[in-house]
Amino acid sequence: IEHKCENIFDLNDWTANRGGKNIRELIDLSDKRFMDDVQYAVKKILERKDAVRMVIIAGPSCSNKTTTTIIIGNELAKHGLKLKQLNVDDYFKDLKDQPKDEFGDYDFEMPEAIDIELLNNHFENLLRGETIQKPCYNFKTGCRDKFVEYHLEKDEILLIDCLHGLYRQLTHSVPAEKKFKIYIETMNILRDVQNHYTRWTDIRMLKRMIRDVKYRNHKTDQTLAHWPYVRKGELKHIIPYIFSTDIVINAGLPYELPGLKKSLEGLLPSDEFIENLRREGRLDPYIRGLRVKSLLQTVEPIADIDIIPPTSPLREFIGGSAYVIPHNE
Repeated sequence: IEHKCENIFDLNDWTANRGGKNIRELIDLSDKRFMDDVQYAVKKILERKDAVRMVIIAGPSCSNKTTTTIIIGNELAKHGLKLKQLNVDDYFKDLKDQPKDEFGDYDFEMPEAIDIELLNNHFENLLRGETIQKPCYNFKTGCRDKFVEYHLEKDEILLIDCLHGLYRQLTHSVPAEKKFKIYIETMNILRDVQNHYTRWTDIRMLKRMIRDVKYRNHKTDQTLAHWPYVRKGELKHIIPYIFSTDIVINAGLPYELPGLKKSLEGLLPSDEFIENLRREGRLDPYIRGLRVKSLLQTVEPIADIDIIPPTSPLREFIGGSAYVIPHNE
């Protein structure tokens, strides 16, 4: 409201540099607001540094968990705190042990896809100062292909960047006072041309489309068709735990939509594919597909994507990030 970017019409003015508005200024203001949230989280962690042994950063798919985790880790290091990240995705069960649905699709979005018993055993061992044999999951083969030694020193804090980090059973072996929990979401308050609020989950789906194309060799068709599983897992095992967290970070950026539209040029699912979803009775992805394509038609794309700085959280998805981003989540 303060910067006159409440709806798509205002956003398009910023993107097209109309009326004294400049998109680079909007980008800088947006990134500063995000960093202020992150710095507040760092401040709160430091206030409990004598007790905390695990920092959990959780949130729904493509909500900028990875970038946020890296930044928080860098900031805490400036205060002498040693952080050691454990990738929970390495604890996925082998593909042969994952259930399929009637469409032959795997559901990796549920916490049951993770070997929770082994993970908690390892948490207990690590906090006792023991060395574990940590699995390494190969997403190409769909199984753990090796194990490596992993140890947590007394002056190190375990850093967990995980989709289901707030799911109680995932970390039940770690006492509550030893955990600091952060929830992150793309809360982009923006009205469309019908004066309805844009849906946060749709924006995250667009991010995931780009990530899947660039880093997983998946078409956006697959991302759209799979999204109901993503949303089911979020509604059951992520969003209900938002009130159990210590801090909530908003990773929503007003300039995301014009940046995403530019990055998705020529990649969106075809009208024919979306119509086939309807014929197959897959109404959730059918409705979402129509909705996001309709929304993007009203958005002015950023002409030069290079104007987005490498420190932008959006770079986690469109590429060119200043941070080292692992894309196996």
